[in-house]
Amino acid sequence: MKKSVATAGFLLGLIALTSCGTNPQAPVTSDDPKSQAEQAALKYQAGTEEDKCRLDASKTGTKLDECLAKAAGVGTKESYVQEPEVIESETWRAGYGVSVRYQKAEGPEVTWIYGMEQVDGQWKMTEYNQLESKDATDPQRVCKTLGTC
Repeated sequence: MKKSVATAGFLLGLIALTSCGTNPQAPVTSDDPKSQAEQAALKYQAGTEEDKCRLDASKTGTKLDECLAKAAGVGTKESYVQEPEVIESETWRAGYGVSVRYQKAEGPEVTWIYGMEQVDGQWKMTEYNQLESKDATDPQRVCKTLGTC
């Protein structure tokens, strides 16, 4: 009896640990602004076209409506060999520069840096650019990539 209880406890713990991975579609529940910015950046990269419309700070009013109309029915997410993951974040302007690395089926591994700032109480992408390999070890890679140095 003791063995089966211990085994059940171990299995429940294992299930809990394996289900805690980074899920870009998971709701942001952390009170930590940096974590919220990272989750929004992951959702921007790995989400649907509608997610991208809603998370793009430049899409407001009519532009947002037009973007959502184009995204309607598209809804599919991209296919990845390596799922998007946050590899680093640092303070940037009034928010965070979030580096997200991934690999799509048809291409090499890439890293994009998303400038995430709060707009009307929500984390939105305000700037983005691909990190070039020549800048990968530069201590100022976030501001250089986003063009804000």
